[in-house]
Amino acid sequence: MIGRLNEPLVFGRSIGRWSRPLQEVSPLPTLQWITSADDPRMVIYRHKDRRNHAEFERQVRDIAGRLLHKEAAAMPRSWRQLPCPVKVHYSWDCLQRLLDARRDGREVKVESVLLSNDVDDEQRKLAGQCCEQVLVADRELIEAEFAFEGTTQRRSVNYVVAYPKPQPIALARLPVLVLDGLGAAQNIGQILRTAFHFGVTSILASRSVWNSLGGRACRVSMGWLYFMDFFLGEPMVEALKELRERGCHIYCAEDHFAEAVKPHGPSGKRNWALIVGHEQLGVSKECIAMSDTCISVPSRQGESLNVAHAAAICLYELSRHMEEP
Repeated sequence: MIGRLNEPLVFGRSIGRWSRPLQEVSPLPTLQWITSADDPRMVIYRHKDRRNHAEFERQVRDIAGRLLHKEAAAMPRSWRQLPCPVKVHYSWDCLQRLLDARRDGREVKVESVLLSNDVDDEQRKLAGQCCEQVLVADRELIEAEFAFEGTTQRRSVNYVVAYPKPQPIALARLPVLVLDGLGAAQNIGQILRTAFHFGVTSILASRSVWNSLGGRACRVSMGWLYFMDFFLGEPMVEALKELRERGCHIYCAEDHFAEAVKPHGPSGKRNWALIVGHEQLGVSKECIAMSDTCISVPSRQGESLNVAHAAAICLYELSRHMEEP
């Protein structure tokens, strides 16, 4: 269970066994008040149907460019082609997990934090540890203009994150989870949370998945997304070729394949990758062609499993005899 702000968290062996240290006393951050939804600082927070799209594109290019040490003019014009997603994340639990990831050496850039005016001092201090730009607005304004998923935490805290930063697939630590074309952030987040707890922290993502690594996926992953390494498969086939050249055995999971999933062998080895695909369309033909073994989760009755459930079973089976890194 995810820890609350006043509870210690104990992490698994994949990032070392340690408890959350006591926080140093932090001063209250300087708050910047927002009184209008049309404030330029709020462009990224606004719903896509209400935002100024030209200004939105300009701001996300600028944020991604600063993270990657590139001029905004050198970045793709469309946010859908950015090498680093710039998204609005939310929830106090995820914000705390982000800070924990930073202490563990992860690079997670927070551009700004938006709080409702009724948060307490401890929550303001937590926001101030993430970045210098802490914005505050009346809860009524946030509910009307910026919170669209109906959760209490979404109305309380939102923050703009540039993450993940792209890396060469050659740096991926085996095993690798390959997400090919998934469309639902709920499924992506659930699969990431499962993968992390089975010790799989390298994620090769297609462009559609890359662009879905936002607030919903992060929240469903319970913030463990910040502890994972992401690699953009663009093109995916070339990335899979690199994995094969490293001696990686590639499994592809679909419900119609005949061979049942079983532990990867020989025992103890981590040289494998698992591909799961789109909720309806499945894994692309190109990725299937790059696979060494096509597997499925055997069923006794009913229809096929949800992709997140099937991925969880496959990850468990494949990693059952895997040694610690």
